[in-house]
Amino acid sequence: MVGEHEKRRTVVTVGEQYRVVRDAPSFPDGLGFNAGELLTLNSLGYSHYDSSFAYEFQTDTGTVKTYWLDDADPIEKLIGTFSR
Repeated sequence: MVGEHEKRRTVVTVGEQYRVVRDAPSFPDGLGFNAGELLTLNSLGYSHYDSSFAYEFQTDTGTVKTYWLDDADPIEKLIGTFSR
C-alpha cells in the first residue's frame, strides 16, 4: 500500500487548478462537486482514522470543498473526477 499511497499524493499538485469532470460528493460540507467547476487544490492529507486521503479544493469564490478517497477506492476514481 506504500506505493499506492505515494501515487495518491503525487497524482495531483497543490496550487494547481482542476476541472471537475463528473459530479461527486464533498464531505463533510455536503456542497458537492459539480461537473465543469474550476477549482484550485489547496491541500491534501491522510486520515489514518478514516483510512482515506482528503483533497481540499477552493472555488474562485473562496468556497472550500473536500474530496475523500478511501484506501479501498481505486486511484482512477480521483483521476476520473478531476482533470487539469
